[in-house]
Amino acid sequence: MKLNHSSLTLKAGKSKTLKATMKGVKSGKKVLQHIPKVRFYSTNANVATVDANGKVKAVAKGSCTIYAIANNGVRNSVKVTVK
Repeated sequence: MKLNHSSLTLKAGKSKTLKATMKGVKSGKKVLQHIPKVRFYSTNANVATVDANGKVKAVAKGSCTIYAIANNGVRNSVKVTVK
């Protein structure tokens, strides 16, 4: 899985959208069809939130990590810094 950003720096109140692209399955696990292909979550929702479509919204100063997880378990992350 690749993300269009490796890190983000945003001002509070601003937002940016992450896009995940899937390349061949190296883990040997099948891709499930009954759940979303990619899920996103933030390690600290007080700093930045992320919705199901990958839209990251800066909330307050600090830093956190946004994870994108494919339904076969492959994941990638983006470090987010809010100024």
